[in-house]
Amino acid sequence: MIECLDKYKITTNNLCTIETLLAYWGIEKHQNTLSLPFKHLVAQIKNTSNSTPLNWYPVILLFYSGGIAAVASNKYDNLRVLMQTNVVDPEYSHRSKTLILSLSNSLTNLRDSFKKLSGYEEKNVPQNEYLYSFFKPIFDDLLFISTDYEYYFDRFEVFLALEHAEQYSKEYDRGLGPIGRFGYKFSRVGDSDPFHQLLAEAESYGESWQPIKAGLFKGSYERFKEVATEFSKILSKLYWH
Repeated sequence: MIECLDKYKITTNNLCTIETLLAYWGIEKHQNTLSLPFKHLVAQIKNTSNSTPLNWYPVILLFYSGGIAAVASNKYDNLRVLMQTNVVDPEYSHRSKTLILSLSNSLTNLRDSFKKLSGYEEKNVPQNEYLYSFFKPIFDDLLFISTDYEYYFDRFEVFLALEHAEQYSKEYDRGLGPIGRFGYKFSRVGDSDPFHQLLAEAESYGESWQPIKAGLFKGSYERFKEVATEFSKILSKLYWH
């Protein structure tokens, strides 16, 4: 397992670096380049026989590289591009699917594989904890954000969960999303955890909130509030508390 992860790290290193810098510094004219690698990688997975969740690991690395960087630089238009990019549906080649919906099952299904790693056996979300540790020195070297890294990582995972819930509800009439490290930090009261911090920020700005203006959550604060309210009910029932 660890040898396989190391190989993926080596083969995706340069591409992840480029994706990080593009998402952090890139402007509108760079957004096609930001989404291009995902279209190619997902198409390759589609053509792979006996596909497993681990086949998606390079895409996950790339997605987290761009997503964390976009959040760190407040480039929510870049975050929207990443989360709403259409890629070929691995199950049905005649249709497309957003990247965030394509990735979510694999990210969740990696849980059992990462539980086998030393030090991650008792983690609630071992795949997310591994990614957190994996990217920490990388983002410190590239963007010098070590002090705020945990804040940006958790914030990105909240956006990932909520935007996924918004998109998922269109097809299945219920909002579900991958729960990351912010899940066990969730508090039923107060605003000290990453989830409630985001809700409080959104409430203070309303429709002028940057993520809304960038086009996340259909560009509607009311839609964001609806999704977040429903998702908080899921988090409040987690056995981690």
